[in-house]
Amino acid sequence: MTWRVLWEPAALNAATGHLKDDPQGVDALLRATDQLAEDERPEGSRAWGVDHRRLHHGPWRILYRIDAEARTLHIEHIGRTVMGPGRESLDGATAFELVARAQEG
Repeated sequence: MTWRVLWEPAALNAATGHLKDDPQGVDALLRATDQLAEDERPEGSRAWGVDHRRLHHGPWRILYRIDAEARTLHIEHIGRTVMGPGRESLDGATAFELVARAQEG
């Protein structure tokens, strides 16, 4: 049985912001999130609190919330790893900040 995948506005805006500089990367990101409809806990993902998971897909980090009752996955935040000494997300957010943002809704 498949899951419904919904993008929260902030995550969708973040992905849109990468379109100009990295259209192939955004396409790969969208394909990865589409695949969540078939497997909500794919290899490369890990639990991130009670209802959240974090998926690593290439340079992308996808934070999503699982609503088992509605069989819906909510993409709440995406980020991209910058290759270099700091290896920070492009928006500079820490993991704790990402979770806090997701919980604020």
